[in-house]
Amino acid sequence: MKPSTITGFLIRYHRLKQNISQEGLCKGICVVSYLSKIEQGVVCASDEIIHQLFHALKLTYHDEADFLAQAKQTLYDYFEKHFMQEENIQEAKDIQKHREELLCSPLCVETLLACAFMKFIVHHFDSTAIEKEQQELTVFEPMMSDEQHFLYHYVCSIHPDFETRLMHLKKAGNYISCSPQRYMLGYRYYEKGFHDEALEYMNQAYSLACEEGNVHVMMDAVLIIGNCYCNNYNEKLMCHYYRIADRIARSLKKQDIHYTIQYNLGSTYLQWKQYDKAKAYLLASLHNEIFDQILTYQKLALVSFELNEHMEMKHYLEQADQLIDKEPSLSDMNDFVHCYCSNNIQEEHYLKLLEKLSSDTSFPYGFQKFYALYLFEAYMKRRRYKDALALSVKFRFDFPDKC
Repeated sequence: MKPSTITGFLIRYHRLKQNISQEGLCKGICVVSYLSKIEQGVVCASDEIIHQLFHALKLTYHDEADFLAQAKQTLYDYFEKHFMQEENIQEAKDIQKHREELLCSPLCVETLLACAFMKFIVHHFDSTAIEKEQQELTVFEPMMSDEQHFLYHYVCSIHPDFETRLMHLKKAGNYISCSPQRYMLGYRYYEKGFHDEALEYMNQAYSLACEEGNVHVMMDAVLIIGNCYCNNYNEKLMCHYYRIADRIARSLKKQDIHYTIQYNLGSTYLQWKQYDKAKAYLLASLHNEIFDQILTYQKLALVSFELNEHMEMKHYLEQADQLIDKEPSLSDMNDFVHCYCSNNIQEEHYLKLLEKLSSDTSFPYGFQKFYALYLFEAYMKRRRYKDALALSVKFRFDFPDKC
């Protein structure tokens, strides 16, 4: 990118932010037609005119070589560490510290992108948190480099609409194909239950991660591959990929992934009515994270009920009840477990709970499918065969292939 190009777009960006017309900005500096050409990157204005235009905007243009060299390295390190899942707190602090100067420099685009990344991480991937940055970045889109286009579409993929997410992730991949982009694309399909597409992209993510040396994406990809085979009732491949994920997690000292795998196996065997296996894995998954504890206690209560271990069932229900106020998003799940373990499955409340839980898109597809299995049984007992059939088609119910 030519310096004149970014400088012209930078002037336009700050002019629009301050709601100043071209006539108002260039008065006494240059003619409107010349400013228009500067903003389009068609002409390379002199340093004097550039600084005069920034002065008219009550801003200082920063093009000092040492400042830009250091800032460029900091921005590179921030994104590199983000995609490698390494700590980049210091880089984020440095960018925020010099944010105003960077927004008046040739590194404005990278700075806006970094700020957008920081925001959606802090706000747990809430797309509304970065609407301002997304809107401001559109000014620069015509002159972005491939790397900037990749980052722009990657950050724009944080969007509530599924098709919009896919569109931006695929556009990002048109500029740079890398393991994090392939992983996110696969994950978007996975969370909607499109396992064939998810497997395709997760396998690509794993292969690219091996080439890049991105061990975290390797681990994340094989974990989701294991989840896909779990949801496809393929026990042999599920176990195979979970073992790979567990080994990588152990080498990275990621104990939370080990617990996740144990929980997934326990929950899966509960669905497959292999209760002794389910209990062993669920007990092995217990750790200090309250959200996970509640889910595990709920599943252990269900397993204990099926095994006629009523004292243990009562204990696990009490454990979940003691923690539920700290995670109200799991309250409906807790109500379902109480209904099921109390044999209150004929009540209308039980059916409504399951209909809600099996269609709650705020949770991943696998969560919905778990409750859909219970809803299927409830429909069958009520002779609502048409509803049961529709549910089985939606969630593709099947039987597991044994190891």
